[in-house]
Amino acid sequence: MKIIQIIPSLGTGGAERLVLDISEGLQRLGHEVFVITFRNDNHFPQLSEGKRIEVIPSHVSYSITGKDSIETEEFDKRIREIEPDIVHSHLIESELVSRHNPMKSVCYVTHWHGMHPPTNPRHFADYLKKDGWWNGNTLKQLKRNYAKCDNHFLCISNFIGDYVSKALNPKPESLHVILNGCDIDQFSNYTLKKDSETFALVAVGSFHTYKNQIFLLKVILNLVNRGVTDVRLKLLGDGAERINLESFCAENNLEEYVYFLGYVNDPGLFMSQCDVLVHGAANEPFGLIFLEAMSMGLPVIAFQSGGIPEIVEDGKTGMLTAVNDVESFTSAILKLKDNPQLASQYGEEGKRSVQKFGMEEYVKKVEDLYYKLLKRN
Repeated sequence: MKIIQIIPSLGTGGAERLVLDISEGLQRLGHEVFVITFRNDNHFPQLSEGKRIEVIPSHVSYSITGKDSIETEEFDKRIREIEPDIVHSHLIESELVSRHNPMKSVCYVTHWHGMHPPTNPRHFADYLKKDGWWNGNTLKQLKRNYAKCDNHFLCISNFIGDYVSKALNPKPESLHVILNGCDIDQFSNYTLKKDSETFALVAVGSFHTYKNQIFLLKVILNLVNRGVTDVRLKLLGDGAERINLESFCAENNLEEYVYFLGYVNDPGLFMSQCDVLVHGAANEPFGLIFLEAMSMGLPVIAFQSGGIPEIVEDGKTGMLTAVNDVESFTSAILKLKDNPQLASQYGEEGKRSVQKFGMEEYVKKVEDLYYKLLKRN
């Protein structure tokens, strides 16, 4: 098959890395794969080796006043030159560009990674804001474009499948769920080297409000106020919220308990020196970081929400609490801190459980979906 993977850029993020992993796996299966991005931003040079990556500046923005901003001429031309069997797009920006002038003879697959403003539920107050009108108009245009082509939705979890069903009301036969995969071997080769003097928690993710790292800081503050001073939190990542997170630490004298390590080239090395992966995002669509942590034997503490319970089994591979419940989250940390054997048991069970999420098996499921859709056509 000729397959095009489309994503706005190859910047930091799970979706960006997944595109390269899918492309690698499909190439190994003998398919011809092209990766098209709109911006020359690549944070994965090693994973990009051997890939056919093309940068074609493109964008689509639908205006509520009718003054749309469209730049797809070069993109459309290149798609028609390649004559693909499958166009597989990732993230909302790619949807707007690739579906603006779709080809009738091509099977389109939308990889739905999460929840996007145009498709999120809106309330009356949203229509009093400019963004609310823009999102509503964009959703209307997107639905119209989906109707112009043979479009199918690949959802990364059942949670996201329900979200897409409500937001876009697609035909049932066009909605597919394949739980994300992970390069397990990349993380399973690490040996855990924990610090015997402190109990180290690690959180990985960009610093945005929806990632909710501020909740984790409140948990650390609660631990310190209880007299638990041998706990450390290592934050891997960066972003717009960093200044607020650092201010919270300064105001509450948490500098010696919280480490801001920024983006690192080898997150597995830092994770292997910790005891537990903690995650503060509510309604996480999936979370590749859970698979990565479990593959190296780290237990997980997160929320019982979103797609997380489809990966982390409460009381088996980790502990799940109510959303934003500081006391329950704190208790979960203390339980694993005070019971190293239980933490080790969760970690070992996680290593077994994660095997079904291997990248090779995942890519094969994606390939099977492609063949299924082409055969149906």
